[in-house]
Amino acid sequence: MSAVNRRQFLSWMGGSGLVARFLPRCMGSSIVPTLRKPTHFYVSPSGNDAWSGQLATPNDWRSDGPFATLGKAQAAIRQLKRQQGLPHPITVWVRGGTYFLETSLTFTPEDSGTAQSPVTWRAYTGEIPIVSGGKLVTNWQATELEGRSLQMAQIPQVAEGEWRFRQLWVDDRRASRARYPNQGFLTIAGLPDVTPDTSGNDGQNRFEFRPGEIRAWENLTDVEVVLLHTWVSVRLPVASVDETQNLVTFTRTTRRRMTETKGTQQLARYYVENALELLDTPGEWYLNRQTGVLYYSPLPGEDMTQVQVVAPVLRQVLRLRGMPETGTFVEFLYFRGLTFAHTTWDLAPNDGGDAQAASGLSGAVAGE
Repeated sequence: MSAVNRRQFLSWMGGSGLVARFLPRCMGSSIVPTLRKPTHFYVSPSGNDAWSGQLATPNDWRSDGPFATLGKAQAAIRQLKRQQGLPHPITVWVRGGTYFLETSLTFTPEDSGTAQSPVTWRAYTGEIPIVSGGKLVTNWQATELEGRSLQMAQIPQVAEGEWRFRQLWVDDRRASRARYPNQGFLTIAGLPDVTPDTSGNDGQNRFEFRPGEIRAWENLTDVEVVLLHTWVSVRLPVASVDETQNLVTFTRTTRRRMTETKGTQQLARYYVENALELLDTPGEWYLNRQTGVLYYSPLPGEDMTQVQVVAPVLRQVLRLRGMPETGTFVEFLYFRGLTFAHTTWDLAPNDGGDAQAASGLSGAVAGE
């Protein structure tokens, strides 16, 4: 560069604007460069939201390091955009571990990147971050129930009607809800309300079962029959059981006849879930919604003081909420290597089964 002055150099390179952006660095100028150098933030279970979030690990003095929560990283990016815009791409590196959310992580147009400066939320190299919509279940106690060695945990929010769930994870394994039969299915014995004139589109709210397959268990309002027919699985809360007539009645009516398909007379398959009396296999669980007690049958060698038990709370972990009415959207926002887990769901009132593919239930990740 010593043999060529600035004007000659630009002329030689054709006056390129791209080259001009490199010149301050090459020539030691005090002009602020406009190179798209990425901005990095870090989030870690060992972090602190009072720190800068610009270090991957805490420093030796523990005066600075990564953020502790994803929400703090989101707020930091929004603040940066308000102050500087988006001159550079931004990457949030999420360290391995589980991040339990109090509310869904919601992104709006305010969180968008641009084509030149995207915003990326990425798993830290070689690590597995889990973004959870659940809550830890702790304080397990051993108990004996009719000769079965079980573990139990009291959940006051369940007894108060504020929390219910149909799924449970034990050390990242989806545990089985207590069911009968443990493997395979049963088949409906009869449909007392179906006549030759009954249409395939007419549903029922009861069926006949074979003796002993369903019983008048203690907490019937906890029990659900899962009916498999016409390409859907229908969850039917039990209202009553008549063991004399072998008849079970439900709190809702199915959308269609309880047959395998609309065009056949073959009666549908089913199984029963969530009765304490069915908790007979290691790895199964049962939730008593009246008392708020969660029962679990540990696997051989499973130590409840060492495992992580998670019950779902949130319906959605990640929400992308644009504003199409104003022409503003969530754009150039990327998620790489993150695991979204532990969401809950419930049935709509009087829902007799989804049309197909559980389309009426919200997803763990949703765009609006």
